[in-house]
Amino acid sequence: MRKRIYLEVQTLVDFPNCQGVKKLTRHAYSYRLRVGDYRVFFEFDGGVHIVDIEEVKKRDESTY
Repeated sequence: MRKRIYLEVQTLVDFPNCQGVKKLTRHAYSYRLRVGDYRVFFEFDGGVHIVDIEEVKKRDESTY
């Protein structure tokens, strides 16, 4: 999975013309890249700065 995340992050060189990126609202970070069950949070100020990588846990009917 680490290799897949690395390869997906390399596509951010073409930001904002890359797939899987969403601009976040009401969140601590500005952008999110989806990579499988992981989310790569980053900021953009002329260059991409990765802030955090988090695993998304499985949700079910008892999550909420």
